[in-house]
Amino acid sequence: MRDTENTPSAIVANLKNFSFITEENGEIVYNSGSGFGGSAVKLADLPGYDPMSSLMWRTIRSSRPTILTDENLLLTKPEYDTQLILESCMTMEKYSAYGDRFAADSTTYASYSIFEDLYKVPVSATVTVKGLRGADPNAASRPTTMSVIVKVDGRDFGGFENITSWTYTGSTLRDHTAWDALRGALSANGYGYTGSGTYVRSLTDSHGHELGEFDFGQNSGWLYTVGGVLPDLALAQYYLEDGDRMVFYYTGEYTREPGVREKMKEAAKEELAVPETGAEIVKKEEKTDALGSKIVTVTDVNGKQASSVQLSDEAVKKAEVSGKPIEIAVSAAKPEADAKKAAAVNVILPKGKEKAAVSIPVKEAETTTVLMKVNADGSFTPIVTSVVNEEGTGVVATVEDGSYIVVDNKVEFEDVKKDAWYEAGVNFAASRGLMVGVGEGKFAQETALTTAQTAAVIGRIKGEGTSESWEKAVEKFGKAEINNRQNTISMLYEAYKEIGGSEPAVDADAVITFRDSSDISAENLEAVRWAVAAGLINGVGDDLIDPLGELTRGQFGTMLERFIKLLAGIQ
Repeated sequence: MRDTENTPSAIVANLKNFSFITEENGEIVYNSGSGFGGSAVKLADLPGYDPMSSLMWRTIRSSRPTILTDENLLLTKPEYDTQLILESCMTMEKYSAYGDRFAADSTTYASYSIFEDLYKVPVSATVTVKGLRGADPNAASRPTTMSVIVKVDGRDFGGFENITSWTYTGSTLRDHTAWDALRGALSANGYGYTGSGTYVRSLTDSHGHELGEFDFGQNSGWLYTVGGVLPDLALAQYYLEDGDRMVFYYTGEYTREPGVREKMKEAAKEELAVPETGAEIVKKEEKTDALGSKIVTVTDVNGKQASSVQLSDEAVKKAEVSGKPIEIAVSAAKPEADAKKAAAVNVILPKGKEKAAVSIPVKEAETTTVLMKVNADGSFTPIVTSVVNEEGTGVVATVEDGSYIVVDNKVEFEDVKKDAWYEAGVNFAASRGLMVGVGEGKFAQETALTTAQTAAVIGRIKGEGTSESWEKAVEKFGKAEINNRQNTISMLYEAYKEIGGSEPAVDADAVITFRDSSDISAENLEAVRWAVAAGLINGVGDDLIDPLGELTRGQFGTMLERFIKLLAGIQ
């Protein structure tokens, strides 16, 4: 392991790959890139690697790439602890050229016994990736093999003989692709092929009948489905599951096949439009990040930028499993006080996804740095649950399809003193529209919080408008009812359980150190324990928590900042 986070028995984060190993001052050093000397040991291409194929591995292969990817060793946490194998080949650099030269000459190669120990030596490591739910309680009873039914159907073209049904079987300790299954079926039945896991150009049946692309028109060729669905991936990139039914079939006109026309239309829709800034565009950049998300960024004559980002399925899946937001790969910009000057980022989610957690890069972020959605009429709506990450390098929020900007949305109040203990909380709540002033440019931070104000804020967190949430709260609670500390906490606790997305952690011993813990009512006890354990409240001093006391608007602003960070997984 090249970092302290991981051990062979507990992989919990991405691993670090390398290109070669050297010895420096008696210690082993792992390096990336090129420029190593003859005494270095380098990673060699694994047997079977083909640069013209769609294989995802070259020098490092994972037995479970859906969990730990080939080559880059990026982690997607499984449900339960999972054991997998990493394979590679190592070569002493000084013997590499000789080994390559003599590899085709078995007699000469055999005369150099040193090759056996120092040229393309297979190495492997068995590691355990820690799952989201720990050890699998049913591991002993789970099957050790998986099977897939494969059919090869020439559809009566060219006298090609079909493989009506063949069962591919593999170990559950490895991931298996559609290409693995097809090659297995072809080999077992005496069939041949041209092409690769990227694209199969032709098949030859056991009687010598070849059937290939363009044989029956310019749109003829081979396609495949799994479970009746036409995948978007090449054969070598599609991972099968136990019980899948795969059909590899020939078509004379692929554009007429079920699912193809729909995919062509979707592809046209997903073509990233060039974003607009309102001025002449002088520069355009296009790229695809490591997880397959596509980004188009333009710069206008005034230096203003705008980006469109088509998030990939892999990026969204990785974020959902890890609990971490998707890092949007655009340039970090300083938050603008004028929303019209801010760089827009148009986020497009994969088909079927309604929302995703993202982090949009930012520099010189403040408490008042907020993500805003650009509405169809050109107005802006703050994302009330947006929050700056711990590093101060990104604004994190759960978003839907739409255009977003990062702004400094500070609201000034004449009664909020600079550097006062409540200033940051008030600024946070007001900049997001969670709390508003009481009129005449004042916030009234020392005023007791009412139940209606608490309910209105929670309504805004759930997506209600400022006026709508207030009217609902007043109708239910009236304007004047003062909300004590424990009732406020209970209202936040119920909101967290409803929208937090995870079971709140409650520490039964969290309140026993407070001298007035007996004042906490039975119906509020669980909520107060949660709030103390989560760091939302820390007591009022002198070992007191004051559950029956009033909560001021300034105190609630501070509590809200912690609550929103908790929702975002930052606190």
